[in-house]
Amino acid sequence: MSDPGIPPIIGAEPPEPPPLLPRPHPKWRWAVHLFLLAGYVLGIGLIGAKSHNDLDTEVVLPGSLAALMKLCAYEMVFFVSIFALALVFSRARAKELFLEWRGGFRPIFWGGVYSIGLRLGVMILMAILLAPVIATKGTKSVEGMRPKIEKVIDMEAIKDPAYLIFTLTVVSFVVAGLREELWRAAMIAGLTGMAPGIFASKRGQYGAVLIAGVIFGLGHLPQGWGGVFLTSLLGFGLGGIMVWRKSIWEAAIAHGFFDATSFAALFLVAKYAPWALRGGL
Repeated sequence: MSDPGIPPIIGAEPPEPPPLLPRPHPKWRWAVHLFLLAGYVLGIGLIGAKSHNDLDTEVVLPGSLAALMKLCAYEMVFFVSIFALALVFSRARAKELFLEWRGGFRPIFWGGVYSIGLRLGVMILMAILLAPVIATKGTKSVEGMRPKIEKVIDMEAIKDPAYLIFTLTVVSFVVAGLREELWRAAMIAGLTGMAPGIFASKRGQYGAVLIAGVIFGLGHLPQGWGGVFLTSLLGFGLGGIMVWRKSIWEAAIAHGFFDATSFAALFLVAKYAPWALRGGL
């Protein structure tokens, strides 16, 4: 044991002072933050499910480019308003929202790679879960579990090149990818702020991702319970990428690529195999 009276060795590095931890915000601020963000997604899901049950032929995205652009602008303004109000209450910092961009062009590259991995992972898991049902009851038995992707977009409108390009870019990467991953990052930050003893650890962060994934899935009720399950699974994967990389950007880009390839596949189906979404699979 060293004698405190002995002077330090000349040239030795002084010990680093302990980090100054920021003063935690009051829990009620995080509670309002979470209420606004969770209510935003759940409200969209419930209202959308009711309207699509009342009007069975209605789709989420309108059938003209002008109407689609107007809807996207409205949704972005509405989201930014809710998101900004949540941050006014919580005072969440950029670091808590995983907003740091690191690695030059690498987030773009890895976003594409993660998108492929997510699609393969979701397909494999769905096949494993549905295989016993199909083997015993046939393919018709899983029709009710199929995500109702035809409820998302007008299958005639997507044949228009300008409409298709807009969905592959703005809708996929901004309205879906960036907006929804900002929401997910803010949910993780909110849960961590509310219960740091539970959610501040790496394992706890994945627990927050799971909760956010379920809420995210319920926001897709218009696609049916199959769509809820699929988007919950996708949300968990995207949130896992965010927590692992400590950055929102790989997840947002992966989300954008995932949606863009889905819209491209819908375009091919609409043009060359329209029967596939009418129970012909």
